[in-house]
Formats: sequence, C-alpha cells, structure tokens
Amino acid sequence: MLAVGTAVLCFCASASAGVSISAQLLGTPRESNAPDARTMPNWGSAVVSVVSDGGPILSVDFGSVGPTGFPRGIYGPLSQRWTSSLSNGLFDISSAGPSNVINGQSELSFDSHFLGTSGVDRLFTIEPNEGNVLFPGLNPLQSTPTAGFGHGAFPGDLTTTGFLKASFDLPIQSQSTSVPLAYLAFGGGVSLDGRVVTTDGAFIVSQFVLFPNVPEPSSLFFLAFLASIAAVRRGRR
Repeated sequence: MLAVGTAVLCFCASASAGVSISAQLLGTPRESNAPDARTMPNWGSAVVSVVSDGGPILSVDFGSVGPTGFPRGIYGPLSQRWTSSLSNGLFDISSAGPSNVINGQSELSFDSHFLGTSGVDRLFTIEPNEGNVLFPGLNPLQSTPTAGFGHGAFPGDLTTTGFLKASFDLPIQSQSTSVPLAYLAFGGGVSLDGRVVTTDGAFIVSQFVLFPNVPEPSSLFFLAFLASIAAVRRGRR
C-alpha cells in the first residue's frame, strides 16, 4: 500500500522526455481533520503536478484540441461537487477551479479542480471547465438540494468520459520546474494528456496514473478506457 504523501504512483504510459507528471497521495477524501468529519470511504485524493527535468515551465495546456484533433485534458472517475442555482437538486454550477483547497480543508475536498489563483500565479488562456458528470453515480456522499456530489462518467471514449480541462500561462514569478496542476479526488485510474512549454521547448505529456485503494469499478474503468483511446493516441497532436 502507498502511504499518504507518496509521490509518483504507477505510471501506465510514459510522458515525453523532459516533462512528466508526479502525484502526491493525500489519502481518503475528508472534509476536515476532525474525528467525526465526513469522508469518502475507498476513494482517494492526490495533488498532481507537472515536472520539468530541465528549464522552468512557462505554460501548461490541458484544455485545447491538438492539431490532429486529440482533446487534451484530465479524464477519469473524478469526484465532483457542483451546486444548484435554484437550490432544487438540479446541479448546474460547476467547480473546476482554480482553488487551492486540497484534502481535509472543506467540503471542496470532495471536489476535483485545478489549483492556483487566477490572475496571480495562473493566467488562464482557457478557463477551467469540466463535464460528463453523473449525479450521484457511485459517489458515496449524500447530495442536498443545494450541493450535489457526483463523479466523472466512465468507462467511455474521450467524448463521454468525465473530464477536467484548462490552459494557462505562468507569470515570471511563478515559473518553476515543478507546477502544481490539480487536486483530484478519484475513484480509479486517471489519464492526463497535455502540452507543456518550458524554456527548453514544448513537450507532450501523456500518462495514465493508476491509483490504489479505489472502488471496485476502477479496474473496469482502467481497462475499458485504455482500450478505447489507445488507437487515438497513435495519431494524436
């Protein structure tokens, strides 16, 4: 078993040389550190970062469509917390971020979102967005008329699977060789497909991350998702 804080999980595909994805496990999603706090049993959470083994990172793109039509993004059974504008149980307000809430800090610890602060350390060229979310799906949390807990649809192809997308530049004071990308609360394996520009050039990042200790459907998700997009990857970007 991987302990809380373990960095870099099981990578099921390699990223382009020069840039990779690292992940820091944060354990079972929980609302706070209080003994009686709500949790998501058998689900997991992590902060994923893009890491350059060369120069500082200048921009990160997990939101555009590549030149061959391949849609970049983060895909998988991601836990989501949306809200209802009319407080009637119809959840129409997403929560893709940016937000710096991670595990154990609030109800948003049950939500997957991009990290950072818009206009400060992130200059978004494509605003954070997410979709293909099922309510309640397999999410173990009870929704209310105001707040709904769901998860990204799976398995499926890149048009039907749950996603999280955005693209941003980094102001000079935030350029670094390691940039926190997103906080993820997950119910299985996740695919990350993006383009990262560093001072050394542009790099395609394409990695599967198979997280441990997740619900039973996770293995089904991973195998079906891997099969559904393997052919697409051969001609991407």
